[in-house]
Amino acid sequence: MKLAAVEQRYARALATLAAEQGQLEEVWRQLRNVAAALAVEPRLGPLLESPTLAKDKKTALLAGLADHLRLDKLLCKFLGLLQERGRFGQFPGILRHYREQADGLLQLVRVQVESAVPLDPQQQAKLQALVEQQTGRRVVLEFETVPELVGGLRVRVGSRIMDCSVVGRLERLAAQVGRG
Repeated sequence: MKLAAVEQRYARALATLAAEQGQLEEVWRQLRNVAAALAVEPRLGPLLESPTLAKDKKTALLAGLADHLRLDKLLCKFLGLLQERGRFGQFPGILRHYREQADGLLQLVRVQVESAVPLDPQQQAKLQALVEQQTGRRVVLEFETVPELVGGLRVRVGSRIMDCSVVGRLERLAAQVGRG
């Protein structure tokens, strides 16, 4: 089985259990804390995967991490299962797929918005209402300022991109002129 499929299965199982317990967002918060801890201590992930490190030492490492981050039982059991099955290396992919699964269960769409200048709260609210109207779902906007756009916006909803930036318009115009 391909790794992406494995990651999706683990993420789906965790999201389903978290949803049953009403903890989708809390589990997401704790997963991000685990990811941050793994980024701060990059040796931890490989240690938890190492076939040469004794199982009891791996369990102790994981318990220490769970204690330090104050992880709930569900996530402790899940991380223990990953470690036990030699899947801790798939944690980053599982994290990504979990967010997708949780968003689906919450009927939520994440939208990336790039703008040349930061949008004020009123502009953000108007954009959110427009995208919610278009998608028929609740929307979470994630903003990034990209001065290279010169003006306008670039909005990504899933795999769809709506480019209303000055740079995007110039690129489309150049392509039309080139086709001549």
